[in-house]
Amino acid sequence: MKIFFTFILTTILLYSCKQDSKPKESGEIEYVSDKPNTFIAGNITHAKNNIVVLKQGAFSDTASIDNHGNFAFGLNLKSVEYFHLQDGKNNIKIFLEPEYNLHLNYNSSKPLGSMVFSGQGSEANTYLKNKYLLMLDNGLSPASLYQMHPERYRYLIDSLFVINKLFFNEFVGKTELPDNFKQTELASLKYDRATKLIEYLYSSTYAHEVQEKQYLEFLEKLSVNTPELLSIYEYKSFLRAYITYFSNKKINAKNLASHEITLSKIQTVNLLIENQEIKDYLLFTFLKDQVKYYGYKDSEILFEVFKLNCKNEDFKLQLLAPYNAFINLSEKQQAPAFNISRSNGETLTISHFEDSYIYIDVWASWCLPCGKETPFFEKLKQKYKDKQIEFVSLSIDSKKEDWMEYLESKKLDHNQFLVLDTELFLDAYMIKTIPHFLIIDDKGNLIDNNASRPSEERTEWLDKLPNKHSVGSRLR
Repeated sequence: MKIFFTFILTTILLYSCKQDSKPKESGEIEYVSDKPNTFIAGNITHAKNNIVVLKQGAFSDTASIDNHGNFAFGLNLKSVEYFHLQDGKNNIKIFLEPEYNLHLNYNSSKPLGSMVFSGQGSEANTYLKNKYLLMLDNGLSPASLYQMHPERYRYLIDSLFVINKLFFNEFVGKTELPDNFKQTELASLKYDRATKLIEYLYSSTYAHEVQEKQYLEFLEKLSVNTPELLSIYEYKSFLRAYITYFSNKKINAKNLASHEITLSKIQTVNLLIENQEIKDYLLFTFLKDQVKYYGYKDSEILFEVFKLNCKNEDFKLQLLAPYNAFINLSEKQQAPAFNISRSNGETLTISHFEDSYIYIDVWASWCLPCGKETPFFEKLKQKYKDKQIEFVSLSIDSKKEDWMEYLESKKLDHNQFLVLDTELFLDAYMIKTIPHFLIIDDKGNLIDNNASRPSEERTEWLDKLPNKHSVGSRLR
């Protein structure tokens, strides 16, 4: 389980991300217009890319970085907003108000140490930069935090909260900051502390020593039904932690599959959250995470509950459109074509497997769960070698040498192929996670785009297959 602490830099600053083209979220402003009222420009030295991306929620805009490192954005803002400026692996949190004309300079190789703001909004954004530097000075890894006993952990988290609050008050005392920004920052500190305290209860091996009723008294002063706070990253993190904690209290998460855990979270949202906007956000977030990390496997009930309870039509569009496309792809139809390569460089297509069923394992050398499935897959190859089916391993490794080195170390050579045009292949079959298994019939039709794993030993369908043709397999 991924645990996010906002005083660890990678949660907010300097992480890689994928640019997505998505519909805007409910109530979101279309920031780009022909008549911008707010501007952000800057200069980046040693830029690793030729573009810089400005993001807020589902909104994303891109600007070119010229030969001198300059870039600029024009936005049409109607309220205060936090954006993220992304330059390759650098992700910088920016505060903007309508009518701001903000400028920043920094070195892409060491952004925090070199960043300088000027113009309108420079004070608030300088505070954010200094706040993250302070977080770095006081940062500890989650692993070490969760090894602390409850009393020490609580003391540390409360101490960090006090330090950040004092830092904020000191900065406010010296610099004039917008009232909206001050209110937002105070809320972010408060809910960040709350998130850390809740996460300990389902992440630490010492959590059983906590007197929960007394420990959770801080929740009485917090709200889980204030949609105005959804613009604050720390508030959204708090909501997710809050639901996760109360969901885990009802179940034994260690004995449940991922989709069962997500279902419990969704049910907890419906039980504990009254505000529909907050409810929609959480339903969307938990289901989106399920698909992102585990794909569509066993997700039918999750989407049914989501459709019944989510009222946000944009959220529905974002999740249901690709899900429906996946369902349609899973129904019997011609399997999308793709190219593969043998280790000797020979290029083939899926048509080379005609006249046989194909059980496909999509994997990569860096994927640990994939490696755990390999012995089971190889065992099935031997058990059903006389059936009219080919067991085909498709690697999505980006480097051919990594793939070949893995094959050699594991002594694998039968029906091992490297996928060419990996992104096109993954998109065509809507594969979100690996290992992933596909079944194509002897007519070239895709009959299962989310087949069971070999380790699950659901082999009844294999037993019913006819024996191989006397001429043998074309690719053995």
